[in-house]
Amino acid sequence: MKNTITCENCQAENPHYALNCSSCKAYLRTRVVNIDLWHSIGKLIEYPVKGFTDIIYSEHKNFIFILTVLAGIKYFLNAIIFSQTLNINNGTLDNLAYNYLLGEGYLILSALFFAFLITIINRSVGLITRFKDNFAVIVYSLIPLILAAVILVPIEIALFGTHLFNFNPPPYIIKPFAFWVLLSVEGLMIIWSVFLLITGMYAQSKNILYSILIGFVFSILLYIGMIYLPLLPF
Repeated sequence: MKNTITCENCQAENPHYALNCSSCKAYLRTRVVNIDLWHSIGKLIEYPVKGFTDIIYSEHKNFIFILTVLAGIKYFLNAIIFSQTLNINNGTLDNLAYNYLLGEGYLILSALFFAFLITIINRSVGLITRFKDNFAVIVYSLIPLILAAVILVPIEIALFGTHLFNFNPPPYIIKPFAFWVLLSVEGLMIIWSVFLLITGMYAQSKNILYSILIGFVFSILLYIGMIYLPLLPF
């Protein structure tokens, strides 16, 4: 596989993210200095490949830290909801701070490790990518989780209160229709996140099957961890 860009001036091959030709120094693309968060979110909704291309081209990967932390909060909340619904863990209000830090840490370390792993794997199959681009793609693919935190969590807390966390009694007993509708929307947000990750990988590799494979492998590891790891007891 190759993901290079050919210089129109001297026909030299360059990495797909290059700003200037390595041979003649001609400009290969428009310079992108910073990521415009709201503009990027809009592009990820309307034109995800273009949105990720701009993120990859950006010299400074703005908002990475805060987006990772916000996604980690929602990741932890999802862990509570899905693990309790599947009856995998009970009493999630116990050791809440510990469970949150474990979930947040798992998300961050998984994203960092997988970005590093993708960089190595890409190089082995002939794709030239950068660690910071792969990490940015992973983090920005979690935007649906952050949107769910902003939009859905206030609704869920208003409807179920602390029952959303301790399942005593479960929220699907209190208001079953509302619970299953909201849980379905949460699932759709996760599916959207997986789609964005695949799209982000495609923006770099230009190979759809390879992007699907990478996207699904990471997503499976991430969301299995969401259910099991953040809620482990001491």
